Amino acid sequence: MRTFTLQQSRTEVYTPHGGLALVGHCLNRHTSLIKTARTVVKRHGIPNIELIRTYLGLITLGKSDFEAAEPVRTDPFFKSAMGIKQSPSSARLRQRFDEDAQA
Repeated sequence: MRTFTLQQSRTEVYTPHGGLALVGHCLNRHTSLIKTARTVVKRHGIPNIELIRTYLGLITLGKSDFEAAEPVRTDPFFKSAMGIKQSPSSARLRQRFDEDAQA
């Protein structure tokens, strides 16, 4: 995961996405989410932790619908801040969450 440097500036303008760096750092360094995600059996494809990181990043941005995953699939800052290697499509994200919810 990439390390970001936070600095206060009087001249630069920051977008709301800047908070993702903090959320991603806290998620990946200070939680046991990776261990917990391993308890759900991965049958194929993208690891469960990648799905969880993607959805938590969307929630951080105030977007709770699965369709919001499409624009961030190609956003390098989003992927880097959240520590995502493989970005799921909105359909895959919905499908895997539905499958794992039943299990």
